[in-house]
Amino acid sequence: MDLSELLDTEMTVRSMKIQPRHEAYVRGVAQASDGLCCVFSAGQGELLFVAPRDRAADLSALVDDLEVELTSR
Repeated sequence: MDLSELLDTEMTVRSMKIQPRHEAYVRGVAQASDGLCCVFSAGQGELLFVAPRDRAADLSALVDDLEVELTSR
């Protein structure tokens, strides 16, 4: 999904493909991350994480950690 037309240049987006059973957990972790990002469902298990560009490194760390955790389950 291309969000470039909807977002201004001050935002960054990461995507993650998950099993639907993990969605509530991932959303909870994102919500508990001190307002780091918003999470949107792109359908079929794909989540989009949107954060301010100046928090891109924090967003990448969160998504990377979640990917490692969920692939080890």
